[in-house]
Amino acid sequence: MAAAGGTVSAGMPVQTVAGEPLGTVRDVVPDSTGAPGYVLITIPTGGKTAVPYSTIAALTREGTIVLDRSRLQGAPRVEDSQLQNPSDTRWKKQADQYWNGRDSPRPTR
Repeated sequence: MAAAGGTVSAGMPVQTVAGEPLGTVRDVVPDSTGAPGYVLITIPTGGKTAVPYSTIAALTREGTIVLDRSRLQGAPRVEDSQLQNPSDTRWKKQADQYWNGRDSPRPTR
């Protein structure tokens, strides 16, 4: 199991602090350098949302991602067609703005 700030991988559960299920990690999308960039979360009510990896890594506890229900429900959705189109970066900008309050991806090392 991962400790706080641990590695995020497909299949990890996403839940509230109280342990209520919110979704599951579908995939980790790499950034332009090949490092983990975004975590795709499948939501039981339908759809997917992308969360910057740096945000999710800080919310990982013992192999589970812990998020606020209303924050996750209000997050912008991402469609498979957007993920399959490398020139479509709108979903990344929306995720960065929603989760981190900024319009550009985090700086690379």
